[in-house]
Amino acid sequence: MNNLAEDVLYLYEMAKLSARGRYELYRVEKVTKGDPHKSEDVDIDYRKIVYSFMSDGHVLRKLIVRQKPSSFYPKGETKDFGFKDFKNFSKFPDFEKRFELVVKDMKSKGFTSVKG
Repeated sequence: MNNLAEDVLYLYEMAKLSARGRYELYRVEKVTKGDPHKSEDVDIDYRKIVYSFMSDGHVLRKLIVRQKPSSFYPKGETKDFGFKDFKNFSKFPDFEKRFELVVKDMKSKGFTSVKG
């Protein structure tokens, strides 16, 4: 990568779930309502964060946002930003056990298990 523009585009590329023969071990999600007192949440009805723990040690994160109805979108608009590579645990030989601990901790913080 030679310049900053290429580096930024690389960071925001969507990750493919089935790349290199990998598969999902766990998936957890959390839905939160937008806070009208925060400037970034003024137009947001709800936000959904999804984490996917993959068999190759990668953790992918996806953000789905639903905006409040407006004159342009009377029913509101949903934006799905796709899965992005969030963390890499593949350097740990026991990453699957670490995933179990992380998922258990996330469940105690309000996340719900979708898979695994």
